[in-house]
Amino acid sequence: MEELDIRKEIPILDDNEEVIKAYKPSKKRFVHITLIFSTGFSALLASLFIVLGILGLVGIIDFINDNTGKPDPAGPLFCLIFGSVFLVFLLTNIIWYRMAYKKAYYVLTNKRVIIRHGIIGADYKSLEYRYIDTINVKVNTLDKFVKPNTGTISFGSASSPIINSGENSKDVLAKGYNFAAIENPYDAYKEIKEIVSQYSNK
Repeated sequence: MEELDIRKEIPILDDNEEVIKAYKPSKKRFVHITLIFSTGFSALLASLFIVLGILGLVGIIDFINDNTGKPDPAGPLFCLIFGSVFLVFLLTNIIWYRMAYKKAYYVLTNKRVIIRHGIIGADYKSLEYRYIDTINVKVNTLDKFVKPNTGTISFGSASSPIINSGENSKDVLAKGYNFAAIENPYDAYKEIKEIVSQYSNK
């Protein structure tokens, strides 16, 4: 990605600030893999209850009231409502992750680390190199389902220590300074350490 494009995406850059490297998270890891593992159970339940509700409404399945022993018309409606709740949860998560991915950018300049994230608007976090005392790389279970593998690069300082985040991308973005879902994380880790070391004393 050219620096001109990054300057449009990251308007908080200073006039004399040079973009050294920019990263975009892996869409497969950030969106698809996360959704499969975080909402798969909801998708299964939504499908199950909606199908049961439809079968009940058309009379293929009878919902019997235990007290009266007669068909219960509320049964299919309950299944449809319950399934719809899970469906709304599923659709909300799909929209959330797609929007979060669109906003996510990670930038290394000649001065600092910049992280852009958000849903509707763009939020920014930055950490100057002179304050960074720790850089870690983490590859969790979900990262290993992606080819090439992905991982999270975390930056820590005395005032903002590295926080151990869970498997979920929302958690990774919300806590600390992290480049989440980076492809080839070990190569990226080496590259980032060299950049931070080169510019930390300037």
